[in-house]
Amino acid sequence: MPKVKKGKYQSKQVYLNAALSVIREVGIEKLTMRKVANDLDVSPMAIYKHFENKDELLKAVLDDFISNANVLPEQDLPWDEWFTHVAKAMYNALQGDTNWLPLLGSFQIGENALHITFSFMNKMVEAGFDNGEALDAYLAMIHIVVGAVSIQSAFDKGGAGVAHGIAEKISEHAEPLLDAATKQQIDISLPILVEGLKDKLAAKQN
Repeated sequence: MPKVKKGKYQSKQVYLNAALSVIREVGIEKLTMRKVANDLDVSPMAIYKHFENKDELLKAVLDDFISNANVLPEQDLPWDEWFTHVAKAMYNALQGDTNWLPLLGSFQIGENALHITFSFMNKMVEAGFDNGEALDAYLAMIHIVVGAVSIQSAFDKGGAGVAHGIAEKISEHAEPLLDAATKQQIDISLPILVEGLKDKLAAKQN
């Protein structure tokens, strides 16, 4: 990666950007404070000005990644469209950088993630759900997004061939299975969740 001008310290954002580049190059497991500092041509001790340890660095990089994903709609939308927008934006961000999948939920929630959580819950409460239902909907969306990214990643790495092999053995179900293997996985599960929430809200209002 390009060298930043040598100096004793760099800004916090420079370290975040460098850490993300290292993660994308070698993976999270091989990220070290020393490697980030070396890539920036600064003293290994300089990075500790902003981060106490690797976990603190990873937590900050993940929160920065979440912020840069821009998952919240810029305009006001009906709750179901808003919900779909957020879920697909999360899916697209994680699909573009699956390094984060194993670590989701491993760190204390950061400021940007907390903002998204509160924004989501407020939108659902405004639509007519209570706080518990709003939180359940948020967690269900996260489950679907993470699962869809994981399955899509498997398909992209050759899992579609597995689906074809299964289809040959269950011919009566082959067509829908093969159809599912050609879709973005979020487009299978997300509409089912949204329709279920619509039914739940309609039942509450009636």
